[in-house]
Amino acid sequence: MFVELIGILVVVRSVFGQNPSPCPAIFSYEPRGQEQDRWYGVISLQTKDDLDGVWLKIILDRPAELLGNWFGEAVSSDNQEFTVKNPRYKLEAGPPVSVRFFVKYNAASTIPSLTSIKLNGKTVCTTSREEIMTTTPRLHISQVRPNRPNNKPAGRPVNNNNEGAFLNSRETSSQERPSSFGTSNNNVGGSSQERPLNNNYPNNQQ
Repeated sequence: MFVELIGILVVVRSVFGQNPSPCPAIFSYEPRGQEQDRWYGVISLQTKDDLDGVWLKIILDRPAELLGNWFGEAVSSDNQEFTVKNPRYKLEAGPPVSVRFFVKYNAASTIPSLTSIKLNGKTVCTTSREEIMTTTPRLHISQVRPNRPNNKPAGRPVNNNNEGAFLNSRETSSQERPSSFGTSNNNVGGSSQERPLNNNYPNNQQ
């Protein structure tokens, strides 16, 4: 009976040990077969624009032993994020294309589950709501600047050539000019009055 109980636990672990699909419209698990150390899944690839080359990233919630597929070369650095790449494949806009793959894991450990799928860098399936929001295009609007009021006095004409400022500066210079000339005359007068008499100068009238 103890052996039968262990067998039941193994079956329950295999059926309920993996999380459901985060996006049933794009990814679905296949019914389990006799293999207890792997599960199979199908991704429906669909795009609005034609893609020259496909880079498909499959992300799990924990590391697996390996990932196999029949679409392209699979690489991974941590066995948790896998990249399936087929640079020569042209994915045309239209009906979805099915990509079948499997994940092999240690049957004695927790079964890895799919958490995210990215197609050419764009998230198409994920369990995170924030990640979907960040990949959705956002509208950016510039700041609205209010019109500045005209602070210039009323009735004063606006001269774009700044001639008024130039004339004002000239008038100011002309008003200051008499004082400078007056100072110059005082200096001249002062110099002539302060010139000493030369008694040694010969008097021609004598």
